[in-house]
Amino acid sequence: MFNMTIQPPKTYIFIDSANIIFGAKSTGRWKVDFKKLYDYLIQKYHAEKIFYYTGIHQGLPKDIFLIEDLEKIGYIVRNKELKFIRQHPLRFRVRCPKCNYSWNNKFSRPPVGKANCDVDLTLDVLKEISHFNRAIFMSGDGDFLPLYQYLESKGIVLGIISESKITAQLIKRHFKERFSDLLSIKKQIS
Repeated sequence: MFNMTIQPPKTYIFIDSANIIFGAKSTGRWKVDFKKLYDYLIQKYHAEKIFYYTGIHQGLPKDIFLIEDLEKIGYIVRNKELKFIRQHPLRFRVRCPKCNYSWNNKFSRPPVGKANCDVDLTLDVLKEISHFNRAIFMSGDGDFLPLYQYLESKGIVLGIISESKITAQLIKRHFKERFSDLLSIKKQIS
């Protein structure tokens, strides 16, 4: 007879930190407890490796402490220096309701910090592809769809966890029942 043992999936998890942090903020301003998240991912998916991609501001000690804390928990942290992108000021026309006089108003906006870790995440996935047969991505970024499709063509089983409101529609359509809303695990990870 044939030995029909089923091998458990070798699971790697890839976390786009901006997606998780902004996802939690956009659904009621709650915070993710990264130790609870790690424990949840290990227990639920039996993850062998959990990668965490984030931007840091070199001058901020809190960013350095966060990375050290995440590494102590067990995450494999990939970080990039934040680049601050200047935003165009908001301009609009204001009209006085009493005298009908109008004028232009301009409000400056603070720069936005971006790390752009998408390429780093993709590169790690491709470097590690021979070591896993299931991948869970915590990102709703539609730019990752070609990567997901490539992995599926190689027989890799995929799942997505992201906040539904900020997840690209094409990701939700593609993954259907393999898409989990971040809010569905809020109690376990906050």
